[in-house]
Amino acid sequence: MRVNKISKPALAAVTLSVAVLMSGCGPIRYDHPLPLSIRESDDGMEVAVCEPTSAHRVYVGVRNSATDDKWLTLSDLEGSTEIQAESVFEVGQSLPGMSAVVDRTPRIPAEGEDVNVNIQDKGDGEDTLTVFFAAVPWSELDGKWFFTDGGQSSDPCGHYEGFKSAH
Repeated sequence: MRVNKISKPALAAVTLSVAVLMSGCGPIRYDHPLPLSIRESDDGMEVAVCEPTSAHRVYVGVRNSATDDKWLTLSDLEGSTEIQAESVFEVGQSLPGMSAVVDRTPRIPAEGEDVNVNIQDKGDGEDTLTVFFAAVPWSELDGKWFFTDGGQSSDPCGHYEGFKSAH
């Protein structure tokens, strides 16, 4: 059996990448916006879905990665619904055809928390949309919608639609 050795520069690059990811040195952003956005609301958080999708489960959780916190479930809904493009829903509120499997944890998001939004299409756990918002700068948003690439917009899907039309 032949074993290929990894060169020292390649090993150093992999080690550095893992160390940066594990240390939480700044937010990780996608190269382009994904079809979801979030913003702070009076009661907590709103989510905008920019593409139509079916949903059998909708999960929203937060964590503070700087303190290595565990994920806190803000909302976990199950059932069956069709989410239209440009739909907006309040985290923790029920959606038509869906009911809560975890009681809502009402709270305003904390500065710099990570947010995970997971929309599953089928009961088998397959994800339609799993979107991660890293280190959300709530204090800088001033009511604007926040996108996965760090972009902001006063329109729930404006930044995503602008990217889509340009590409």
